[in-house]
Amino acid sequence: MRQPDRRTLIGKRDYAILRLMLTYGLQVGEVCKLTYQDLETERVKGQQKLWIRDRKGKIGRRADTDIILNGKALQAFDEWMEHCNINFESATPLFVGFRYQVSQGGLVIRWDQVRENKRLTTRSIEYMIEKYVEKAGISHGDKVISAHALRHTAFTMLAKAGVKLVDLKFLAGHQDVSTTLIYLHSVQSYEDHAGMHNPLNR
Repeated sequence: MRQPDRRTLIGKRDYAILRLMLTYGLQVGEVCKLTYQDLETERVKGQQKLWIRDRKGKIGRRADTDIILNGKALQAFDEWMEHCNINFESATPLFVGFRYQVSQGGLVIRWDQVRENKRLTTRSIEYMIEKYVEKAGISHGDKVISAHALRHTAFTMLAKAGVKLVDLKFLAGHQDVSTTLIYLHSVQSYEDHAGMHNPLNR
């Protein structure tokens, strides 16, 4: 989380995306599809609702899901929205690409010039994550730490924090709770294994 340079506009955007993915377990495609109309402008108790729409599942479409932006995730999101200087309309993507110019050395990104209607692609976010993972020196053996690993991490941390399975299922947009359980296989440890809480085992 410390890798994006938040002094730059692109760093503010990337940090907000990483916060959303690690806090709410959003998929890359869901982040790409977010538009201004998915954001409820009215805030309640300093929190803001964001709708995740048109979610895809193994069996057709999933129901739309609302997430509540708060804490550090909302702070990161606000920082991006306040500085991106985009004239948002209902269909404007919340996260966009940046302008670039061709130089002798190849393509050079203009770090502070956004492309208002150029939504990010799934590959661009995947590449962004790979870049920061490499920069942070994070590795998992020979395995590549993918964007989906952020989703797994988010739900594992939420489960360890005591969030109920039914709430995790709703947040993930899963149709079947068995799908949610896949993300939780690594939660139990020797200290908190279920058998330790059975009165017959004391």
